[in-house]
Amino acid sequence: MMKKVLMIVNPISGRSQVGRYLLDITNQFSREGIFLTTYVTQAKSDAFRKAKAEAGNYDIIACSGGDGTLDEVVAGVSKSGYTPKIGYIPSGSTNDYAQSLQLPADMVRSAQIIVEGHALTVDIGTIRDIGKTNEWYFVYVVAFGVFSDVSYRTSQDMKNMLGHMAYVLEGAKSLLDIKPYRMTITIDDDQVLEGDFIYGMVANSESVGGVNNIAGNDVELDDGYFEVVLVRNPVTPFDWQPIIFGLLNKESDGKLIYYLKARKVRIQCDQPVAWTVDGEDGGSHDNVEVVVHEKMLDIFVDKDYLKLLHKDTGTEDEKGPENL
Repeated sequence: MMKKVLMIVNPISGRSQVGRYLLDITNQFSREGIFLTTYVTQAKSDAFRKAKAEAGNYDIIACSGGDGTLDEVVAGVSKSGYTPKIGYIPSGSTNDYAQSLQLPADMVRSAQIIVEGHALTVDIGTIRDIGKTNEWYFVYVVAFGVFSDVSYRTSQDMKNMLGHMAYVLEGAKSLLDIKPYRMTITIDDDQVLEGDFIYGMVANSESVGGVNNIAGNDVELDDGYFEVVLVRNPVTPFDWQPIIFGLLNKESDGKLIYYLKARKVRIQCDQPVAWTVDGEDGGSHDNVEVVVHEKMLDIFVDKDYLKLLHKDTGTEDEKGPENL
């Protein structure tokens, strides 16, 4: 039976480069006898609406765009009640999650990876506003505070030269504007941290904002845990030394900076806090719960990456694209 693929394209992602490769991408599917429908998004949240409405009509929902586009597609599919596999052709300016999956920058090659049909089952998360009905699925990161958008402001050239240090240096530029938040943070119902915090991140990615290993060195995309980074408000200038050391070395000191793993995180604040969700505006909330959903999403990756992870059972490798 001919497989059906819906490809949702964000035409303005990155440098709007997808248009140059669209014919070659389409050809990758056509030569394997795969029926491809292409939809070009028209506005913010359009990818979410389209993925949710069409998830039951396709074997695969693919997208071409950045992490925000992938976030909308995954959220839409997760809300649909159907479970098509996800294909990702990264064309954004950062493409954090593509780096974690080791998907190539070559968009035609990323399309070929979807055609080859080797999927990894990964964890995703939800962030829920306690006391309200709104809940949003996210792919790889939610964050608040002083550093939450720093990595998206840092130039790629600086990241390439200095790596994680670039993230720290860019953050230092806004230290005079630090706003601490009085919070109660509960980790997996059994660890409670209270006090003033300036930064928090719950992530499942080897890259955030184009900087590798921000969340630590032992990130696994399918282990049922997300990485949690929390930074308390420095009271004196001397408090910055352990904070900077911890950020550079991805280490907790148990007092000012924490690197943790969790299945669930609840964050309560005495005022609304602005959040970013997969690099996009996540609104302001004073009481949120972040939950990991283990092995909920099937997303296509290169077969060599599967072998590297020792996840490859051989069945998809042997059967090839007819088993998409």
